[in-house]
Amino acid sequence: MSAVLRAIAAKKQIDQHTIAKRTGYTDDKVSRLLGTRRTGAQPIGLDDADMIANALDADLMEVIAEAIRDTPDRPKRRPTAAEIFERGF
Repeated sequence: MSAVLRAIAAKKQIDQHTIAKRTGYTDDKVSRLLGTRRTGAQPIGLDDADMIANALDADLMEVIAEAIRDTPDRPKRRPTAAEIFERGF
């Protein structure tokens, strides 16, 4: 999702400082969430993605859909506990 949010920000020419101001986050946190730092990057959760999407005037569901389209090898769903136990460890 971070890559999609970065692309939207670039397309709309909105820099990280502006995103930080609109979300109330620090510049450092926005950098970590969008994965633009080599060290200290962290996976983005739905709440943070929603905040950043709103700051970019983007729809979170569209961001998620685009992220899914960008990762075609991603498993469609995780196995249930019952399936894991049936298959064995």
